[in-house]
Amino acid sequence: SDGSAPNWTRTLSLVNVAQSVKASSGDIWGWNLINDGNATAYVKIYNVAFGSVTVGTTAVIKTLAIPPKTTIFFVTDRQSIQSFSTAISVACVTGLADNNTTSPGASIVYAEIAYK
Repeated sequence: SDGSAPNWTRTLSLVNVAQSVKASSGDIWGWNLINDGNATAYVKIYNVAFGSVTVGTTAVIKTLAIPPKTTIFFVTDRQSIQSFSTAISVACVTGLADNNTTSPGASIVYAEIAYK
């Protein structure tokens, strides 16, 4: 670690359309994920620029399951959680399978991702 605090990206509504965390290579250092819905939501993280992600087709690097009415918060200050060589993008769907494309719906999943 270089000792600097991570940057944070924030979205009030993570859906089945990819959003950018970082447009170039970088590392994820943590997250704050809130699922206000009544079903488990699955955050998909990609090593691809958000404009090139096709949810359900693009290779998923990491999947985070968020149970209904739950917050998952995790941040590290010693070592990154995952490195990305191209870019960091996220989307959210209702199924575990990488080919799932169903959106949890607007304003159901709130996400903050810490990155460097």
